[in-house]
Amino acid sequence: MADTDSKPALEDESVMEAVLAAFQKLETAQVRFVRRQFIEDTFDISRTTIYRLMAGQQFPEPIILQSNKGARWVLSELIDWAKERMDARKQS
Repeated sequence: MADTDSKPALEDESVMEAVLAAFQKLETAQVRFVRRQFIEDTFDISRTTIYRLMAGQQFPEPIILQSNKGARWVLSELIDWAKERMDARKQS
């Protein structure tokens, strides 16, 4: 009986590991990178403003995917940044 009691626990651990792995894949699959031009068009801010905000640590940092491809920003981080700005507006 001890063997049968231990098998479900092992199976549960395997299932949990599989579920966690699936969630990690899902999270990575949802990552979208955008170019600076997208930010300028979407948020109606200039390149100068983007880099000024970044210098003041008030804007998400870009990711360099390849040295010759330039910088890309994570869309979800930009959305979070915009939500923070909207929340700050509500509080003032």
